Amino acid sequence: MDHTHQHLDAQALTMAAFDILASRPGGAVEPSEGEFREDGWFNSNTGIGDPTEGDAHYLKGPQLTLPELSAIYYGDDLAYRVVSKLPSEAMKRKPVVKNKKASKEQVTAVQTRLDALGYQEKIRDSAIFGRLFGDAGLWLATNADQTQPFRMGEPVRFLKQLDRRVLIAAGYYCDPNSELLGQPSAYSVVPVGMTLNYQALGSRVHATRVPMFHGMKLDPVERAYNMGWNYSILQRIYGAIKDMGETWGGISVLLRELSIKVLKVKGLKTANEVRPDLVRFRLKLARQTLSTLHMLAIDADAESFERVESGTLTGAAAILEQLLVRLSAAAEMPVTVLYGRSPSGLNATGESDLQLWYDSVATYQQNELLPPMMQLLNAVAAELCPGVSGWEWEFPPLKVPTEAENLAAIKAVSDLDIQLINAGIATPEQIAVLRFGPEGHWRPDYSSLDISVAKALASGPPSREPLDGPGDGGDPALDPSKPPAPPPALPAPSAASGEGP
Repeated sequence: MDHTHQHLDAQALTMAAFDILASRPGGAVEPSEGEFREDGWFNSNTGIGDPTEGDAHYLKGPQLTLPELSAIYYGDDLAYRVVSKLPSEAMKRKPVVKNKKASKEQVTAVQTRLDALGYQEKIRDSAIFGRLFGDAGLWLATNADQTQPFRMGEPVRFLKQLDRRVLIAAGYYCDPNSELLGQPSAYSVVPVGMTLNYQALGSRVHATRVPMFHGMKLDPVERAYNMGWNYSILQRIYGAIKDMGETWGGISVLLRELSIKVLKVKGLKTANEVRPDLVRFRLKLARQTLSTLHMLAIDADAESFERVESGTLTGAAAILEQLLVRLSAAAEMPVTVLYGRSPSGLNATGESDLQLWYDSVATYQQNELLPPMMQLLNAVAAELCPGVSGWEWEFPPLKVPTEAENLAAIKAVSDLDIQLINAGIATPEQIAVLRFGPEGHWRPDYSSLDISVAKALASGPPSREPLDGPGDGGDPALDPSKPPAPPPALPAPSAASGEGP
């Protein structure tokens, strides 16, 4: 019996997960809220959240709910950048389709179809919300039965981003010999904002029709505790984001309270009890005159006005700087990218930080984006070009070089070409074909050349026709392998010249 596609009821899995949790050491009993520290460390001996007394143990804090994640993402600017910056940078320039086995027309047809589906925006959004909610899918909608596994060749009608807010795991792979064990095998789609109603869509969509984009990946056991889903990337760094926001808010309050204006009114309490409307009118008038005329008219006998300086903000900038570095480390993003701030200090350019960031983006493209993108590409290519394999995605360079950088790169490659020519490794003709031919390029990597360029390198220099016509020996300066032609004979002297023989 094939268990690969056997479904496990969601309620049964929930009960199994609770059984596993209850069998953990210490059971599933959680400490009270008062025993938690802000950083999650807890003292087991004293029962107080102070790790300096006795042995300290780390306890996982509460998991952020989907509404909380949505509120944080849309309400906090730093949380928004942490979640969206990496996918946005990875998909900032449109990836293009490549295939050396297909014709140019076939590659163009596949690329055109993907463009019509809006793949660039759909992949970017799926990756963003996958990072935010832990998992998000890109539904490859076809006219076939959506509850069945996807079959290559089905025409993809449209792409739709679906995240955990509208996806419910409807079944799980339970074959112990399958690498998909514990992962959802089908999803129920909640028709929120969808053009299709629930009945038309069907109760389930097979998992092979929904390539997934993930957030913080969990191991199989932790994912089983979480009903087959991964965590949001904000789960781990939420504390650092909260500390940053609270500190900024506290400093904003201190800025407003550095200088407090005090208006002393004799008998204010009694007047407020008798005629509160007159008291409010007097305070309103004081605010208006102070803000418009920069002066305040008061009763010399019954009122007085003064400023009270409450303190300074010495050291606040240094604290914010360290909090920003802490958040940058938690988000695994350079400060120059996370905060949009140029580096400061002697000889600080930020080039090393940007290079590390580009390396991280390239790794994210290959490890996280490429697998679901290949599933989409192969599905579309199977429809338009059946039987053709070898489809690939090519990501454009992350950094667009400036004109000066392009000229410097061309000069470096040209210097290398001159060395190869002087050493007799290549001829000027071969270099010309390599750099200026149909497949020419200015990269110094000769190990992965196209066939046309490889043939040009394998062939010798082209034969030259003599400049003065055939049979005259050619120009020795152009062809030193041939001996020079004898000089032309002098004409015989004529009799009219009067010279002897």
